[in-house]
Amino acid sequence: MYIYEHNRWPAFTWDLEKIFIPFSNAIHLHGTLLGLMETLTAEAQAESDLLIQTESIVASSAIEGEVLDRKTVRSSLARHLSRPQAGDLAVDHRTEQAVAMALEATAHLD
Repeated sequence: MYIYEHNRWPAFTWDLEKIFIPFSNAIHLHGTLLGLMETLTAEAQAESDLLIQTESIVASSAIEGEVLDRKTVRSSLARHLSRPQAGDLAVDHRTEQAVAMALEATAHLD
């Protein structure tokens, strides 16, 4: 079942007592990661961002049953972001669509 097929979509409810501690831990770890990222050079930050976005696109596509090649996702993403790491890999239409959709979703959160 896809999340949008759930009968409560998108009006979910949750038990704050059950999620408070894990959620707080996740927020703390996120802050720690952001602090560590600040210690990196601009080049290393850009590379880390590219890696994180690549993994996010690959994982999101896998949830939908679409298996994408990490190298082509990374190449397409770098090309879309005008990064020098783009490379010369041929990228299929499915990968281009997944990358474009992810970038569109993060650029226009509304």
